[in-house]
Amino acid sequence: MDFRARAWCIVAAGLAGWCCARAARGEGLADAWAAALADNQRVAASRSMAASAESQLRAAQADRLPTVTGQGLYQGLTSEPAIRVPDTGGLLPFTQLPYAQDAGAAALVQARLPLYTGGRIQSQIDAAQSRLCGARKDSERSDLDVKLAVADAYVAVLRFQRAVETAASNVRTLDAHSRDVQRFFEQQSARRTDLLAAQVTLAHATQQEIQARNNLELARASYNRLLGRPLSTEVKIDELPLLTIPDALDPLTARALERRPEIASLAAQTQALRQDAAAVAAGRMPQVEMRGGFGYDQDRFQEHEGIGFLGVVVEWNGYDGGRRSSQAQALDEQADASARTLADTKSQVALDVQHAWLDVRETRERLQVSRQAIAQADENLRVSRERFLAGMGTNTEVLDAESLRVQSYRDLHQSTYDAVMADLRLRRATGDL
Repeated sequence: MDFRARAWCIVAAGLAGWCCARAARGEGLADAWAAALADNQRVAASRSMAASAESQLRAAQADRLPTVTGQGLYQGLTSEPAIRVPDTGGLLPFTQLPYAQDAGAAALVQARLPLYTGGRIQSQIDAAQSRLCGARKDSERSDLDVKLAVADAYVAVLRFQRAVETAASNVRTLDAHSRDVQRFFEQQSARRTDLLAAQVTLAHATQQEIQARNNLELARASYNRLLGRPLSTEVKIDELPLLTIPDALDPLTARALERRPEIASLAAQTQALRQDAAAVAAGRMPQVEMRGGFGYDQDRFQEHEGIGFLGVVVEWNGYDGGRRSSQAQALDEQADASARTLADTKSQVALDVQHAWLDVRETRERLQVSRQAIAQADENLRVSRERFLAGMGTNTEVLDAESLRVQSYRDLHQSTYDAVMADLRLRRATGDL
């Protein structure tokens, strides 16, 4: 085999190894987030709203630029307009003097450029800019909400996978114990009630395993729906590690008040309303614009059919019955309401951070206790089974020990994934998800 062939074999082997490693590795939470954000309708809607706000900003900025309009007309009259001439005693050969023809075309091209608007245009641009900022923050909020929902569904799959494992382990343990009791019963070393109790407990454990597997399938379907996939798509996901959380609450709260998109969105909304009020109030100031153009009027009685013009127009609405003042006041009051909502939201954000932070501490403490109980529960079951097989223990002791073992594992898994979700919710509360 030559060098080139060997090189291709090495590359092929490397690609095969990478594909196998990729297949063996499950989907991570970051991968799930990327898939969900790429196909989620709520995220797409919020991004469309941001794009709309950006277009509105461009429209507001265009008001500073010249505008050019054109008009065209062709009309016909029943007769030529004329001036009646008084009787001159025969001095003039006519009694009517036409001054326009009875049919003709006319056209007008006009350009307008605002020179002074009292700040109206700039205020409208500032308001549009604030709304664009708010729309982008709303889009960020939608992303965070979707990511938290995906994380919740992701962790739910992990929970039920562990629940299925625990239920299957419970069935295996009880099945082995039931066979031991059956053998002792056949040897007349155990009572029939012991056998019946072991069989009933096994049947109950089997039902719980069936329910756990059904719950797992439902969790996988919910997870696939959030990612925009067919509900029956195979789900293989990685475990999630516990994150290191700072101990101090105040820095987390300060970070949340700085980064939470809800706060920035409300602040932008308040600013936009203030700027809208300023734009309305500016309408009471004189509006100055430059106008120029060219007009054409097809008329044989006119010396110059085409005439250009250029001038400055000043328009001032000196009195409107208080309409603009009332509109500006209404917008200012809406801005006040938005500012109060913003203050309340900041208080709620601080509470959310404290709640999530306390949940993190609680779940970590529960997790430590659960980890300690696992070894004790396993050892308790081992000793109980040995005592029963040696004829020194009872069937009830084994069943109780297995029940405690299963509950210990359930507590461990519950506290583990509660701790994972508490970490994620704290990150969502601080705006870092």
